[in-house]
Amino acid sequence: MRWMEWLKLFGLTTISSVSLLTILGFTVKKWFIVRITESVKHEYGRELEKYKDTLRKETDTELTKLNGKVEIEVEKAKLKHSFYSEKQFELYNELWLNLCQLKSAMDKLWDDGNSTNLWDFQEKLIAARDMLIQKAILIEPSHYNELREVINEFINYQNGEDSLIKIGQAQEKGKIFPDGHIERLITHHIDSRTKLILYIEKMRNCLQNQICGN
Repeated sequence: MRWMEWLKLFGLTTISSVSLLTILGFTVKKWFIVRITESVKHEYGRELEKYKDTLRKETDTELTKLNGKVEIEVEKAKLKHSFYSEKQFELYNELWLNLCQLKSAMDKLWDDGNSTNLWDFQEKLIAARDMLIQKAILIEPSHYNELREVINEFINYQNGEDSLIKIGQAQEKGKIFPDGHIERLITHHIDSRTKLILYIEKMRNCLQNQICGN
């Protein structure tokens, strides 16, 4: 009996030891896996932060370069716009003076329809047309088209063999026009005169707004 008891006791002890070792081994294995996992996570996290930091620095560098390029282009655009605006304003000022001379000659012709006033009007009209053609690139399309239309209404008028453009290009300023020629011209261009006056007023407002910064 004693021998059997010892055997049972030994067996139980052995089983307990094996169970304990199994549990201990499982625990150690689990702890080891956790440690490795945490170590890998830590290393990965550290590498990830390094990568993020490097990427951030590279991004900041690229952004700095890009901002520098943008600032350069902006300054170039400002210079171009400034140059364009200055040249355009000079042109509009010149156009305004030209239109004022044209209106003055037109008013004289309408007040006193004689050959001298007609010659003067033709000269101012052709000067305005030539300037419009030469400076078209700096004139706003709407302004250009409207003025060209009014000028062409005057220039394209033809009475018999004489058109206003031929009269303006003639060299003999002492030419005598047929009876009723100037009167018919004035009557025919009443609407054109009104359009030109309205256009000149519009240009005046445009220039005033530009000067005032509106």
